[in-house]
Amino acid sequence: MRERSELVEKSHPKLSMRRQCQLLGVSRSSVEYQAVTEDPEDIRIKRLLDEIYLIDPCLGSRRLRTVLERDHDLKVNRKRLQRLRREPTKGR
Repeated sequence: MRERSELVEKSHPKLSMRRQCQLLGVSRSSVEYQAVTEDPEDIRIKRLLDEIYLIDPCLGSRRLRTVLERDHDLKVNRKRLQRLRREPTKGR
């Protein structure tokens, strides 16, 4: 799929981008997609969560929030912690 989306020429003189995507069987949104970079603060929190997890893997999000605030002076929303625990860390 990626190879076909790379064949689309955005400034083709005769074929519109819509028509090119239609002929190649590619959605226009995949051609225009640009990956969003991960927030450095999220990466830092994930690394801290990994370190804490190695010490005590049984801590829940409420206790993790307390540990981060107490030991690392980091105030983090509990729901944000839950989301970050679900996401894999990039670069592993």
